[in-house]
Amino acid sequence: MQVNIYRGDTPLLQFTLKKSDGTVLALTGAKVYFAARRNDGLTADIDAECTILTPATAGRAEIRLTTTHTATAGAYIAEVEVRFTGPPLLIYTATQFTLNILDDVRKG
Repeated sequence: MQVNIYRGDTPLLQFTLKKSDGTVLALTGAKVYFAARRNDGLTADIDAECTILTPATAGRAEIRLTTTHTATAGAYIAEVEVRFTGPPLLIYTATQFTLNILDDVRKG
């Protein structure tokens, strides 16, 4: 999957998180995180907690990217991670995709 946005935009990204068998991953008791790093980077440039939408059993989460998140144009590897605190601690990388932040010539 590939998502294209423009530098400085503040898009709302929404996700329905599913298990490997295609069924919805209930997010009750979980935290959901969005992270992205430039293709040439080693650490996350964006690392933020998502909002879990009600009801949590529907497996839906969202994040509104800020102008700080989208300030640098480039290609990023992005992922949504779900963490259940447990015990035991369970971490799911729910989805990975390409995030392209495109330069906006109008914004200089």
